[in-house]
Amino acid sequence: MSLSPAEIPADAGDALASASQGPRRVKILPVLFVLAISLGYPFATFLNRLYPILLRAGFSWLTIGWALNIAAEITIAATTLAVVHYWERLPMWSIGLAQPKVSDFVFGVCAFFAVLLVERFVSPLLVGLLVAGRASYGSDIAAVAPSQIALVSRFPWQFSVAMAASAGIFEELWARGYGIERLSALLHSTVAAAAIMLFLDLAAHLPFWGIRYAILIAPTEAVFLSLYLWRRRLLPCVIAHALSDASRPILLVSMWLLAMIFPMHATRGWEALWKGDYDQSITEFSGVLSRTPNDARALEGRSNAYWYKGRYDQSIDDLTRLITLEPGNEHAYWNRANSYFAKHDYPRAMADANQAIKLAPEDPDTYSMRANIDAASGDKGGAIKDLDRAIRLSPGDFALIERRESLYDETGNYDGAIADLGRMLALHPKDVYLLALRSALYKTNGQFALEARDESAFIATHPKDSMGYFISAIMSYGQHQYAAAIEDLNHSIALAPHPTLDYECRAVIYTKVGKPELAIADWRRVLDKQPKTAYEYNTHAWILATCPIAEVRNGKQAVEFATEACKMTGWKNAKYLDTLAAAYAEQGDFADATLWEKQALAALAPSDKTIAAGMHERLALYEAGHPYRDSYPTLLF
Repeated sequence: MSLSPAEIPADAGDALASASQGPRRVKILPVLFVLAISLGYPFATFLNRLYPILLRAGFSWLTIGWALNIAAEITIAATTLAVVHYWERLPMWSIGLAQPKVSDFVFGVCAFFAVLLVERFVSPLLVGLLVAGRASYGSDIAAVAPSQIALVSRFPWQFSVAMAASAGIFEELWARGYGIERLSALLHSTVAAAAIMLFLDLAAHLPFWGIRYAILIAPTEAVFLSLYLWRRRLLPCVIAHALSDASRPILLVSMWLLAMIFPMHATRGWEALWKGDYDQSITEFSGVLSRTPNDARALEGRSNAYWYKGRYDQSIDDLTRLITLEPGNEHAYWNRANSYFAKHDYPRAMADANQAIKLAPEDPDTYSMRANIDAASGDKGGAIKDLDRAIRLSPGDFALIERRESLYDETGNYDGAIADLGRMLALHPKDVYLLALRSALYKTNGQFALEARDESAFIATHPKDSMGYFISAIMSYGQHQYAAAIEDLNHSIALAPHPTLDYECRAVIYTKVGKPELAIADWRRVLDKQPKTAYEYNTHAWILATCPIAEVRNGKQAVEFATEACKMTGWKNAKYLDTLAAAYAEQGDFADATLWEKQALAALAPSDKTIAAGMHERLALYEAGHPYRDSYPTLLF
């Protein structure tokens, strides 16, 4: 059936060709609904609940993340189209969807190459501004979002292409076609609508990518926005966006072609760094530096690769050169502090951390680094103060709060530790370990009513979980409440599927309270399990070499187990070398015991003052011809 010319609306051709005049019957409620779901509500809550279910079902986190991301984008895109058709009752051309034309593909591909030029000439300048505080070429996106890029690069190329296609459709549909046309009609201003949608589009990238990445991609988003405002057709924008996001198969080839005309600094070096191929990364960055010795981003990249390889001196050399070129680069000082820290050179690490804080006083990472140095130097009070500052700047950072809680616990500030556990539970309300730990701390602090409340909540939600009882036993032992600790361990053993550690701890307590027959039975249960890991070999060896009960000790087997633990860790673990020394002493070979104890002290980090004191005591025993017997000052060893 065909219409006569008189039956065809006069503006039908223009309407089908573009959406430039915008829809006439726009209502605000469906617009708010589409924008809300496009920004993640209410899908975020649903997906957060679905993720652990799929994880328990055996799917890998990479597969789940890929599948849920695509499923959410497809669902939101379909919902948006349904809103246009069924709720607003408007044609699809009202959001820029029209019958495809050859020109759509031409303009889409041209826009894609325009994006490549933007990423070649504009993005490096933005990276320099965001990272070093000044514009410079030779920069790379890895300096802005290294961990996020490393995560995304782990997806197989098929996943990346699929995600690129879905992102191209989803983002262009809501941020360009629907958003601009609907807001233009509501606000009677295309410029205002475009500005608002550009802001919302960039804001949508913040939760995962962070603000620096959002700023970095603003020029690219501006290309897509300009294309839509010019053509008022969605398909060219979708094509350009999908090609830009397709990553490895397309971008790498395109970058290589551009590199034949414009030298691309350090691209392959960053690529190798993301993949964990540090040797190749060093080779690529070194090639760049042989041609341009003062390439700041190449120095930064190679210093990272050196750090991951454990070549800290070379990392420090590169960072020193980088600081000479960019004295205001706080990240260079932060990274050099990290390298000094890895070498246990705490004075130099502290000097660089102080300079990083001076340059970036609002960056929580700088205070976090200095807290590490404080703690390693034995200044736990200083570490807590620095973590206080970091947490004030980043109040929702679970890792920072967890570190401060641990320091409060170590320094006996149980009120502070309990308060931080409350903050951690607010962030992760279903973490039963935190609930059990707070219950144990309430018990240590004499707050028995609160202990009972948390313990009841733990048992009510996890009646078959032994963790709460085990933590309570550790805390009771620390308070010399041995009977209570044994009772808690009895409950834990009854619930635990593999109670080896529980038997080990109960054997310690039985030994401590003078019940050798019960202790021997538990020690046997522990030793009957064949060790597999270096930790298990070391634990067995320590028991066999240092247990106060003669019937448990076996010097020959202790030497065998301790030797195996040291082999598995490359003879670099100070605690395992300490165990080997104790094993030789149990055999009566005090010459070797003395030798290995000195080796253990040499391998020990200077910050481990408590461990070093114990090692010096054992060394004195071996030099005097006496073996060591453990008195178990703590329940875990």
